[in-house]
Amino acid sequence: MKSLALALSLLIAAPLAASAVDFKTEILPIFESRCFKCHGNGESKGSFSLDPDEIKKHIRSSGQISPGRSDRSMLMELITTDDSDDRMPRNGAALSADQIELIKTWINDGANIGDGSPDDEKKEEAGGMAKPASIKGSWTNREGKAIEATLVKVEGANAVLVLADGRSVPYPIANLSDESQEKVKAFVEASKPKE
Repeated sequence: MKSLALALSLLIAAPLAASAVDFKTEILPIFESRCFKCHGNGESKGSFSLDPDEIKKHIRSSGQISPGRSDRSMLMELITTDDSDDRMPRNGAALSADQIELIKTWINDGANIGDGSPDDEKKEEAGGMAKPASIKGSWTNREGKAIEATLVKVEGANAVLVLADGRSVPYPIANLSDESQEKVKAFVEASKPKE
């Protein structure tokens, strides 16, 4: 627990950038130019398509693209592996560091494709419970120290925050300021099924 507290206190000095990555203008062009030969325009090698109308089914917590969790996304693993036989794209040079960072940021910010569909609300597969979009912002602890991070889910008594480096950190809700706890409560309320 001490190492978690130390990591959070060190990261307070390095807040996340405030800008979000836009799927249509920043991510889709990478997919179109580098990935569509095998995974677009009707092609879906390995049953994986990056076509805008198909990609939705791959964006889920147990999918190839795990919203808020680039560290658990198969897509990130495949574009960053050191094994040139497994790295995507297979035909041609690896993606640039900037392209990889954009994709990582897009995934960590919730992998929103911006089509206005109900999938943007991220339906949880079990029980059809709606999952609200992640909440990016400043989170303050009881001592008044703030950190910029993205709330992606609540697990028990912890708010799961994604930090700038993509790491997911479970942080005790009770240790957050009253204002930050209210944001977490609103997130939980939005997660409840509508009656």
